[in-house]
Amino acid sequence: MDLEHRAAVLARTELFQAIDEATQRRIAEHVAERVVERGQCVFVQDEPGDRMYVLAEGAVKLYVASRDGGIVELVRHRPPATFGEVALLDGGPRSATAEAVERSTLLVVTRAELVALLHAEDRVADGLLRILGAIVRRTTRQVTDLV
Repeated sequence: MDLEHRAAVLARTELFQAIDEATQRRIAEHVAERVVERGQCVFVQDEPGDRMYVLAEGAVKLYVASRDGGIVELVRHRPPATFGEVALLDGGPRSATAEAVERSTLLVVTRAELVALLHAEDRVADGLLRILGAIVRRTTRQVTDLV
């Protein structure tokens, strides 16, 4: 995927859409690209997290597993979507497992890159707050459904 395509993918995400094209392009220069095959894990629940992902192509599901082996799918992402940001922000372990549902292309954003961007671009912080709010609301709905 070339630089222009990576920048265009970033521009379509809630997190990066409010920033100017030059900044999107600068970020696109620094992100790595990762391809995961269907059934392959991007990351596993409880492992340390130092990067987040932007889904450029394909589909990824996030799910949690209980200690007794039960599995609950939290969300299924299609492009453009970001995921993995919670562990990246708080430095804690991954709260879920992310698995490719089909062959997927991901853009990888490291913690250092995101923190630098948060300091430089207020609109990225606003986007991140909206995403985190949506995660909390989705989780609350899911817990309510389980009760």
